[in-house]
Amino acid sequence: MAGEETALLAALGGDRGMPWIRPPYPSTRGLWGVPTLVQNAETLAHVAWILAHSPDAFASLGREDNRGTKLVTLLGKVAQPGVVEVALAMPLADLLPLAGGVPGTVKALFVGGPGGGAVEAAALDTPYDYDGLAAVGAHIGSGTVLVTDSDTCMVDTARFLLDFSAREACGKAVPCRIGTRRLVEALDRILAATPRPDDFELLRGLSRKMADTALCHLEALAPRPMLTTLEHFPEEYRAHAERGVCLAGACRVEPLPPLLEPLSDVEPTSQAAG
Repeated sequence: MAGEETALLAALGGDRGMPWIRPPYPSTRGLWGVPTLVQNAETLAHVAWILAHSPDAFASLGREDNRGTKLVTLLGKVAQPGVVEVALAMPLADLLPLAGGVPGTVKALFVGGPGGGAVEAAALDTPYDYDGLAAVGAHIGSGTVLVTDSDTCMVDTARFLLDFSAREACGKAVPCRIGTRRLVEALDRILAATPRPDDFELLRGLSRKMADTALCHLEALAPRPMLTTLEHFPEEYRAHAERGVCLAGACRVEPLPPLLEPLSDVEPTSQAAG
């Protein structure tokens, strides 16, 4: 949690590693009450490279408003997991050969860490940069790209990532401390084919409230793996919830007779209306 800048400053100052309410921002009042600049090692490495070469050389990489390079950690269903440096705006599909390719069939990339959004295979022409990823519900975040294939269950993966965020939450904000656990519990019920009638409404509504009241990015982004997989792969959620079937064949579940009435609010509103 102390990776969040104000939580880091709080820990350095001898307090618990919890984010501050902002404003004021650290640049105005930071460590020990004085203006503080918080940077990470990658940014400082870029500064050294720019000084050794030139700002124009750095800005020649990427595209407008998304210049330079980024360290990307590629993991999951790839042949050679590792860290690579790429120019911003590179299509997501071009990242995969840098990790030796994908032995199976790509289903989705979770881009941005535990709070990263799922980018489906049909959208792998998306540029790996700030604007491109924001347009598809993902973000650069921690610089990780988790590759999944056709044998990966989207519901279980979303549950794993959301549970990680719940366990890493510092506990300061009640919607985050309690909300992330409630979301995990709802996903557990769906995976066990014992959903409540309003669980899908709960997933979306509680996620909105968490984002509206967030003190830090962990809270605001924690539901994103679930929300994006629910948007792109609603059939996997429905199969788990209604029939106890994992369409990816990844989860050990006992198939059940279908519900007497289908669950509502599974598909995104636009699809449900159609």
